[in-house]
Order: sequence, then C-alpha cells, then structure tokens
Amino acid sequence: MANKKVSDFEKKILNKIDNTIKLTQEEIAYIFHHGERLEDKYFPSSNLTMCVESIVAIGERTFQINGYYCSDNLCKCYFRDQHPIEVKKIKRMVEDERWVVIRAVISASL
Repeated sequence: MANKKVSDFEKKILNKIDNTIKLTQEEIAYIFHHGERLEDKYFPSSNLTMCVESIVAIGERTFQINGYYCSDNLCKCYFRDQHPIEVKKIKRMVEDERWVVIRAVISASL
C-alpha cells in the first residue's frame, strides 16, 4: 500500500467512518473510483445482478465496501448507503491433519 496523501474529502469520509455515520452512495462511489482498490471479489446475486466486494485503501487504512452491477449496465457499479468495514490482511498458517499411506500391500489377484 502506497503512502498516498489523504485529501480533505477523504479526511471527512474517515471522520464519518470513525463516528459510525453511514456513508452516502456518492461517498462510497468516490472511495470505489478514487481510492486505491486492492482487491475485488465478484459473486452472482441473481440473473440480473452481480455483487462486488471491494477492498480499498484510504491513506494507511483499508476498508471493505459492497456494490453491485446490473445486467443492463455492466460498466457501472451501483452502491447503497453503508458503513464501510475496516479490514486488514493477515497471513494464516493452517494446520492440516490427515491419514497418509505408509505401506500398502498390492495384490495381483482381484
């Protein structure tokens, strides 16, 4: 994540987030289009819409925002008023336990 300078408008958005004030569609769209998008995940929602979950950075902080694309205009992402969810990326080491073959007797006859 780059050390991008935070604009006054972005500071206003961060202040609203810190005070648990829901962001408007326009503010969410601003973050989506002007913030540093780190990752997008797409999920089919219905025959007519596709949901998108985006991770975006504002300054040194990262947030998840949600939007959707309609089949009538796949070039435009739509948003609802929402509380962006502050997130961070972590590395996980998953322990896996399973049975493995040590020795097998193979018989030629069936």
